[in-house]
Amino acid sequence: MSTATPARPSREALTKLCKQIYATGRELTLQQTLTTVYRPSYGATDRVLEWIPAGARLLDVGCGTGTLLFLASVLRNLERGWGVDPKQASIDVARDVEIDAPVSFEAIERAPAQMIAGADTITLLDLLHHVPASEKPALLDHYLRNAAIGSRLIVKDVDTTPRWRAFANRVTDFLLTRSTVHYMAMGDARRYLEANGFEIIHADRWYNYVWCEYLLVGRKRAMDEAGGGDRSCDPPAGS
Repeated sequence: MSTATPARPSREALTKLCKQIYATGRELTLQQTLTTVYRPSYGATDRVLEWIPAGARLLDVGCGTGTLLFLASVLRNLERGWGVDPKQASIDVARDVEIDAPVSFEAIERAPAQMIAGADTITLLDLLHHVPASEKPALLDHYLRNAAIGSRLIVKDVDTTPRWRAFANRVTDFLLTRSTVHYMAMGDARRYLEANGFEIIHADRWYNYVWCEYLLVGRKRAMDEAGGGDRSCDPPAGS
């Protein structure tokens, strides 16, 4: 697997590529178009793609209609890609896309342990704030426990402060997906990953339109490795 890191693609270029990809599939509803084709224009997909190694075996948890996997297959030359999401309607949209890409999609609540262990990169893109607080530990434990040693975990989500931005996300999530929000603050997410065997190699937080978002990139340590401190850095060419 090559680990060269590309320059960050522009949101405009990613949206244009999404239009080309999804033009090969079924006709999308307005809501699906906004959350699929135009997702890169607001969803910080560019920041996530930056941390997916070339030739990765990528598991996207909560993949929706497959936007990240299709973009990664084109731009990062995936060896293999899996997308899991509990919503059958979203998976059907992804399966109808007709491009030559080594990706598959399953309408399931959680990926099986064998699939998780077979991935060297796992992404959770705007997933955690859709999972009730009481269910987050079980969900995270399932993926953290079964991830392979040395694998990369990429978590992108919405932070809890400033409060007005968190409230704005509640409104936009409800309008776009009719969903409720259950935040996991950046600090809490980071501590959880570190307590469960992941070294944080990158952490970032930024304002995006009305939202405050964060990105955590972790690497699963071997049992005999010392607990790592903060090694936040730019995307490394050799990581």
